[in-house]
Amino acid sequence: MKILKFDQLDSTNNYAKNLIKEEKAEDGQVIYAVLQNAGRGQASNVWESEAGKNLTFSLIVEPKHIEPRHQFLISQAVSVGIANYLKFIINNERIHIKWPNDIYVGTKKIAGILIENTIRNNKILFSIIGVGLNVNQTEFSKNAGRPTSLSLITKKQYDLEIMLNQLATCIENVLNDSQYDDGENCQNKYLQRLLFLNEEREYEVRGEKNIGKIIGVSEFGFLQIQTKNGAILECDIKEIVYIL
Repeated sequence: MKILKFDQLDSTNNYAKNLIKEEKAEDGQVIYAVLQNAGRGQASNVWESEAGKNLTFSLIVEPKHIEPRHQFLISQAVSVGIANYLKFIINNERIHIKWPNDIYVGTKKIAGILIENTIRNNKILFSIIGVGLNVNQTEFSKNAGRPTSLSLITKKQYDLEIMLNQLATCIENVLNDSQYDDGENCQNKYLQRLLFLNEEREYEVRGEKNIGKIIGVSEFGFLQIQTKNGAILECDIKEIVYIL
C-alpha cells in the first residue's frame, strides 16, 4: 500500500482526481491529509474535522469486476468494511450504516464516505473512496449535526497512521471479496447494518412527512421505503430526510 501523506490539502478526493487526470494513479494508493480544509460529504455537504485529530483520506482502487450499472456495490463494500473495522475497536452492535454510506454508532455519525468513479468505455477505470472518520476529536461545532468519535465512545486516544493502514486494508479486503459472489454476501451484510431497516418511523420524503419503513435498497442504490398505505417509494439522496 502506497501512502502519500500531506500536512494539508483542500480535498484528498480532488488530489486523487488530479493523479488520475495526470495518469499517475495506482491501484491501492492512499492520499492522507492531516488537515483537510475543504472536505466534502454527500451532495456537497461539508465535513468538519479538527487538524491532526481524525482520519481524512482517499483510497484509489480499480474495481475491475464491477460494472458501472452496479457501482453502488462499491459504496456497500466500503460501508461494510468500515463498519467491520469499527466493530473490532468498540465491540458495539449498534454500528449502523445510514443510507447511502454514513456510519453511525447508535444515532450519532462517526464516519462519512464520498465515492467518485471515473468511467470510460463502459468500465469503471478508478474509484476514489474518500473517508472521514472521527477518531480523537472530542468537541464539535453546534452546526455539526449529531457527531461522535472513537475517543468520545471509548475514552481512549488512537494512533492515526496505524489506524489508517488497518482501515484501508479492511476496505480493500471487502471490495476484493465482493467479486467472488457478485457482491451478494456484501449486499446482505450491508442490509443487516442498515439503519432503521424494517422499523416504522417518520420521514420527510420529497418535502412531505410520511410514516413508513425502510425495506431495502434497489440494485441502482435507491432507498426503498414502504408507506403505511403499502406504496413503495424509491428515493435519491436529496429526496429524503430522516427525522431522528
